[in-house]
Amino acid sequence: VDRYIRRKPSARIQDKGTVELTTAAGRFSTRHIVWFDGQGNRAEEWTSKAARLWGLVRYRGKRFEMELIGQGKGARSRIRGVPAKWHIPGL
Repeated sequence: VDRYIRRKPSARIQDKGTVELTTAAGRFSTRHIVWFDGQGNRAEEWTSKAARLWGLVRYRGKRFEMELIGQGKGARSRIRGVPAKWHIPGL
């Protein structure tokens, strides 16, 4: 989990603790992190070891929101619109 954690010292991070979160992909025990990049932009993420690949269950930022809707066999993307380059503020 947190394999892509912000590395710049300008990022301020607040650990909000453990939160139970239910999405279309299932129920997860998540770590809720709120952080601000050097420009003061707020982002929130909920991560779990049970969510494969990056551990990301939900993300909310200034530009977009994401939520895990499935994983494993049969899981499909439901991206609407034109996919944009992945940018993580604070990196």
